[in-house]
Amino acid sequence: MLILTLFTAFSFLLPDAGRLAQEMGFPTENPAYHKGNLLMFKGELSTMDSRYATISISKDGVFVNANYLNFGELEARGEVPDDENAISVYPYLFNAEIGTWKYFGRTSLGVSASFYEQRIMDYSLSGYYFSLGAVYKVESFIFQGFVRNLGGRNGYVREERYSLPIFAYSGAAYNSKNNRVSLGAVFRELSTRNVIFSIMYSRRVYRKLWAGVEILPEKDASVGYREKYPVRFMIKTEKKGVEFGYQIKVPKGALDFKHTLYLGVKI
Repeated sequence: MLILTLFTAFSFLLPDAGRLAQEMGFPTENPAYHKGNLLMFKGELSTMDSRYATISISKDGVFVNANYLNFGELEARGEVPDDENAISVYPYLFNAEIGTWKYFGRTSLGVSASFYEQRIMDYSLSGYYFSLGAVYKVESFIFQGFVRNLGGRNGYVREERYSLPIFAYSGAAYNSKNNRVSLGAVFRELSTRNVIFSIMYSRRVYRKLWAGVEILPEKDASVGYREKYPVRFMIKTEKKGVEFGYQIKVPKGALDFKHTLYLGVKI
């Protein structure tokens, strides 16, 4: 019973795509969208003790990402609470990705391959998946679409195999000197039944300082499917090839705020 409870709470390879934990640490970026030669560090700290770290290098049309998600310390007990027999576990997910992108006029196409490993107590599984993306730029407009987590089936139990949670996005953005606006839609499992829309606006408030907000309304806000962080605020500054940003994700119906710091360096 204890093992089944932990698997239900933390495995992304369960029915309904493991939506008990949003994306479970899988990257959600377009492999075709890059800012050139860049070294990037990103760290995320949750109020509920989970931690997420990313390091990414992109140069000359090739990029490598490494992501690590630690869910924090969990104390597991049986049906009858017993302090002496409590077990502390530290579930985690590790993901490594390598890919490439290439320009064809105004269009950029990208593809990547990823390896992942998830561990719960003494149980672990590993596998791989692929991602595809495209970007089209014209004047101040950017149109993009991508699909991630295209891979084989996996699971902790040999008799039970499930596909990874497929993540697809389609959207458009407008960039001017002082304003940036983007509209998009997230399709979970390539389905239109539970679409999450993304509306983002940012503005230059002082020289190199930008401030913005992102809202994620849903097509279906039923109890069975919810966006956990529907509002996000961010600030960013750029100077001499260095970018620094901060984002806070505001949860819905909980106190699990997520704070993200970002540092990018042109190389």
